[in-house]
Amino acid sequence: VVLLKALGGLIVAAVIKYADNILKTYATAVAIVLTCLLSIPLYGTIPSLAFMQGMALVVASILLYNTKPKQADVAKGTA
Repeated sequence: VVLLKALGGLIVAAVIKYADNILKTYATAVAIVLTCLLSIPLYGTIPSLAFMQGMALVVASILLYNTKPKQADVAKGTA
């Protein structure tokens, strides 16, 4: 457990050094979603409807964050 926590801390430090705080927040959210998805077959737990809705919002926000604007929008200055 201690080794995993130490490794997690080093990964967070690397993310903050080479990326920004938004990506760190997304990485944390994705880790929570993956942990929930892994707990379904491992422990037989069923997430609540509110958690599933939150998970959908996390996935949608990551997709929107990584979508690049069209070049025409960038040239017009509307992006």
